[in-house]
Amino acid sequence: MISLDNGDFVSQMIDPQAPLRLESNHRALVLDLLSVYLVRNVAGNTIISFHANVRLPTTKASYLHERIRFAGQSVYWQRILKQTDDPTFLMLIFLWHAMYAWEEALHHLYEHIGVLEITVVNTVQRPLTEVYIIRAHLLYYSSLLVVFKKMIQYILDTPNPTLTPAQRSTSDPVMKGECNTLLEEIGRLEEELQLQERRLNNVIDLCPYLGW
Repeated sequence: MISLDNGDFVSQMIDPQAPLRLESNHRALVLDLLSVYLVRNVAGNTIISFHANVRLPTTKASYLHERIRFAGQSVYWQRILKQTDDPTFLMLIFLWHAMYAWEEALHHLYEHIGVLEITVVNTVQRPLTEVYIIRAHLLYYSSLLVVFKKMIQYILDTPNPTLTPAQRSTSDPVMKGECNTLLEEIGRLEEELQLQERRLNNVIDLCPYLGW
């Protein structure tokens, strides 16, 4: 999510991968795809992240490293990381970072759709094209959440093969709890997208009565 105050460089089109402009709160939702790989090995573990090389202000490696470091210093994550030797929990910190980004983006989108509803009813100024642009993005966001859910389910179903049975007896219950919490949060985001889709449908249903 970015501000539109620094210049009108965000093109608007019916392209779900293009930034979605939210004029009402001067924001734009930017597709910020992040690839993270975890190599688990008894001799050592490695996490590699790949970041988009685009002109838009997406998440950079230095910023993500800082956020992960701060998260690891929290009492909550320190307690978990002391309980287990499984490096997969570091991967979960990355996933929670993505979850918080989803939360923020959908919050701004919710506010914008609310303004759109009021504007359509009161002034009939917004073009119908904007509604279809937002709907296209919502459909794409829904597909991204499906991929997000599959990734978490894969982590849940694929325990670390380098752990001993004793280590797994400690790690597995905590991992199950964290993954299930993430899956519940994704379910909540999916419900939020469905709600916003219904709100857009209400706007479209109003159009014939408003002379569109």
